[in-house]
Amino acid sequence: MEVNSRMSNSEKHVPRTDHKPTLLNRLSRYDLLLWSFPILFGVAIGTAALSQVPGEIALLAASVAGALLMIEGLFRNPPVPTDE
Repeated sequence: MEVNSRMSNSEKHVPRTDHKPTLLNRLSRYDLLLWSFPILFGVAIGTAALSQVPGEIALLAASVAGALLMIEGLFRNPPVPTDE
C-alpha cells in the first residue's frame, strides 16, 4: 500500500477502453487511399496558386503521386473480399 501512495498521477493512469471510435478508426485503408487523391490535387492547385511553381508541374507531380498510390492500392496490396 505504501508503494501505491508514492506513485505519481501519471503512473496511476490506466488507459480507458470505453472510448468512442473516431473517424480515423472507422475508415478503412482504402477509404484513406481514395481521400488522398483530391487532397493531392488540392495541394497541387494551392501550391501553383501561391508560389512560382507552374500549374502543369504541380499537377504532374500530383498525377505521379496519385498513380503510385493507385498502383499500391490495386496491385501491391489489393482489396481482399470479406465475408459479410
